[in-house]
Amino acid sequence: MFLGLQILTLSQETSLPVRTNYFESLILNTDRDLYFAGEKIWFKVSCFDNEQGSESIMSKIVYIELYDYKTVTITKAKFRIVSGIATGFIKIPEHLSSGNYYLRVYTQFLRNYSPNLYASSLISVINPKKTGIQDEKTLNDDILIIPEGGILLAGISIKFALRINPILMKSLNESIILDNNKNIISEFTPSENGLALVKFTPESTSQYFLKLMFHNGDSIIKPLQLVIKNGMLVRSTYGDSLLNISLISNSVYSDKLKTDYKVEIRSQNYNNLLVRNIKLNETIVIKNNQIPEGIIYVLLKNKNDEIIDVHSKFISKVTSEVVVIRKNKDVYKPRELVELNINLPGDWSIKDKYLISVTKEYTHINSKNLLPSHISYNPIFLSNYLKNVIVDSDSLKRQIDIALILYSNIYNSKKFKGGFKKKNIVWLPEIRGVSISGKLINKNTKTPLSGMMVYASVFGDSKQLHLYKTKTNGDFIFSLNHLQGKQNVFIGIKPNDTLQAKILINQDFSNEYPYSCSIPFNLDSSYHKSLERIYVNALVNKAFEHCADKVNEDISYYTSLNNDPGDSFLLKDFIDIPLMSEVFDEIIPFVSTRKRKEQYSLSIYNNLSGKTHKDPQVLVDGVPVFDLNQIMKIQTGLINKISVSKRKYYIGDYRLNGVISLTSSTKDFAGIEFPDESVFIEYLTVTPE
Repeated sequence: MFLGLQILTLSQETSLPVRTNYFESLILNTDRDLYFAGEKIWFKVSCFDNEQGSESIMSKIVYIELYDYKTVTITKAKFRIVSGIATGFIKIPEHLSSGNYYLRVYTQFLRNYSPNLYASSLISVINPKKTGIQDEKTLNDDILIIPEGGILLAGISIKFALRINPILMKSLNESIILDNNKNIISEFTPSENGLALVKFTPESTSQYFLKLMFHNGDSIIKPLQLVIKNGMLVRSTYGDSLLNISLISNSVYSDKLKTDYKVEIRSQNYNNLLVRNIKLNETIVIKNNQIPEGIIYVLLKNKNDEIIDVHSKFISKVTSEVVVIRKNKDVYKPRELVELNINLPGDWSIKDKYLISVTKEYTHINSKNLLPSHISYNPIFLSNYLKNVIVDSDSLKRQIDIALILYSNIYNSKKFKGGFKKKNIVWLPEIRGVSISGKLINKNTKTPLSGMMVYASVFGDSKQLHLYKTKTNGDFIFSLNHLQGKQNVFIGIKPNDTLQAKILINQDFSNEYPYSCSIPFNLDSSYHKSLERIYVNALVNKAFEHCADKVNEDISYYTSLNNDPGDSFLLKDFIDIPLMSEVFDEIIPFVSTRKRKEQYSLSIYNNLSGKTHKDPQVLVDGVPVFDLNQIMKIQTGLINKISVSKRKYYIGDYRLNGVISLTSSTKDFAGIEFPDESVFIEYLTVTPE
C-alpha cells in the first residue's frame, strides 16, 4: 500500500501585475494507473478559474476520453461539474489489448485552445485473455538523445538529455560517450528510470556516440547529432530566483549575423507574460516576481515574428522544508479509521486543496525522487503531474529539467508551435448543461444563413423543444438540460422554397489531438505476484458488482410548457373518423382547420382570453412539423393522443402561438416525411452518475 499527499496546484498568475484572460484549469486524478481490461476507471476532475483560483468556472460539463497512441478513441463520456468537481467512472472494454493508453479531460471552452492544454494521464491496461500488446517497440529503438537547444554547436559547452528504456536499465553495466577515435569523452550513470544529463564541449572535427554496455557482454551504440560548425542556440537557466536567457553562437556565425531577435515568455496556459529584445551572445535576466511558478515557455522570434525556437523551464517554489505525514500505526484492518498527522511547510496555505491517496501496490506510478518514465515521452502528461505532486527534492527537479530538454523536437514541431497562436473564442462554456451546436449554410453557395429560426427537439422518453435564431455567421447552439445517456435529437428549419439550406452539426468531442506516441509497456515477471492479486480482486469485484437502482428523473418538458400540459384527448375514446382534418374539427375542441390554395392551416381559440391564435406549433412525437398537409395525410388509426395547449408560450426570446402535440403508435412519426435539410442524430448527453 502506498500513502501519498498531493497538492492540487495552479499557476499563480493572479500575482502578476496584468490580469490575463479567463481560462479553465482542470486537474485529473484517477484511483490508479494500472487496470485490467473490463475494469472501471474511477476519476475526479477538479475545475478552477485559473485567474481567480476558485471553483467558479463557467462550464458545467466535463468531457473525458480514453484513446490510444494512434488517437483512436476507446471510450468517451460527459459528466456534470458540481461545485467545481466532476466525478464518475468510465469502463475499459473487455476486448482492449494490453498496453498504455491516454486519458484526457476538457470542457467545451477549452476547445478554443491547443489540445496540449487538456489535463492528461497515462493508463496502463492488462488483458490476460488476449495475447500481444498494443505496440511492441524494440528496446534498441527506445533510446533518445537530445542536446539542450536542439543542436551540438562546435566549441560551445552543451548539456544533452538521454532517455533509455527502464527495461534496459536493469541489465546496464556501463554507459559512456565516445568520439569517432573511440576516446571516452564522458562516463555517466543514468537513474533507475533511464534518464541522464551529460555535459561536454563538442569539437567540429569529431563525431560522437553513446555506448551502452550490459552485464551479458552485449552493447548498443547510438550516434549523437552531427556537430554544427556555425550556428546559434538559445539556453535558459533558473537559479537564485532569476531566469537567465542566453542567445549563444560561435564567433564565425555571430560576426555574419547582426539580426535582432526577441524572446517571449509564455505561461503554462500560453498566456503572454513578457517580451524582451535579445542579441546574439547576449543574456537577459528576468526576476521570478515577473513569472509564475510551474512550466513556462521561452519562444525565440525573429523580426518577422516567426518562432525560431521553443523550449521550456520549470520554475519551482523555493523551500527548505518538506511535507511530513505521520500515521498512527502501520497496519490497519478493513474499514478501520486511519489517523494522519500532516505537517505543511510554514509558507504553505491551509486553504489550498490537498489530496490524500491510498493505492494498492504496483497500481500507481509512484516515486518520490524519480519522474515516472512515461512523462519523458510526451509533454502533455507533465502539467497534470505537477499539479498533483509536491516537488520538494533537487533530484526530482533535475529529472523534470531532463524531460523538458527531451521534449525539444516536439516543442519545435509545426503543430506545437501553432498552439501559441491566439485563437478567436468559438466554443462557448456550457453554463447550463450539455449543448449541441452547429451552423446553417446555403447548400449551393456554402455561405452562412443568418437570422433563421432553427428548431431542436429531443424525442422519445425525454421530450424537449428549443428554438434559436442563427447569428450573422450562421451559428446556433442549444442547451439540452436534465438529460442522461444517449438521446434522439431532431434539428430542422421551416422549409423555404427560395432557399436551399444545409444544417451542419459540430462534433461534440474534440477531434484535435496533441502529439501522441507509443509508450513502452514495461511490466515484467517481477510484477507477477502483485498482478495476480490485483487480477483476483478485479474478478471478485466483477462477480459481486452491485448495480444501484436507477432513480427515474422526470426530464420530459417543453422548456416553458411543463407547467401547463393542456388538454389531452385519447382517440380510442371516440368513434373512428377517417380524416385528420375532421378529427380536429369534430373531436378536438378549440382547434379549427382551414384550407386555402391546397394548403392546410390550424388555429387555436383560447376560451379564457377570448383570442384566436393562428399557426400554433404542431409536434408529432415531440418533433416539429411545419407542413400541415403532412399532418392531414396521417391515418387517424396511427394516432393515440392529441394534446392542446391554448395559450401563448415563450421559449427564450421566441413565442409559440400555442402547441398541438400528436402522439403516434409508430416509430416513424406516423409516416411523416420531413424536409431534406432536417437532421436526426443520436446524441450523447450526461453519463448517469
